[in-house]
Amino acid sequence: MHHCLYTKDKKKKLKKWEEGFYKYFNNKITVYDSDKKLVCTKVTDLENEIDTFKYLIYIENLEDKENKECEIFTPVCDTKEESADVSEISQKYYFKRSNKDILNLIKNVKFNK
Repeated sequence: MHHCLYTKDKKKKLKKWEEGFYKYFNNKITVYDSDKKLVCTKVTDLENEIDTFKYLIYIENLEDKENKECEIFTPVCDTKEESADVSEISQKYYFKRSNKDILNLIKNVKFNK
């Protein structure tokens, strides 16, 4: 995630800018507020200023992001751990949801449709 500024005051002369974060993947920008809550998404090319339906998004250091080399991927587990029991690895690296949490998620999805 990278830093950005966004505002809902698109038409006002004096805009109130708020700090946030963005992710850009497959020509889709996803903007989050400072508490990492979703603000908006839009399929667009990456530019310094992006105009969405409700927000105006400003990305400050766009040139740095474009010229930065890709970070080297490091696998989650070593080759020694790959031969270990799968349940040990999943308990060590992954978050498990309880059955109650899963049922609540399913209910929320059904009601949101």
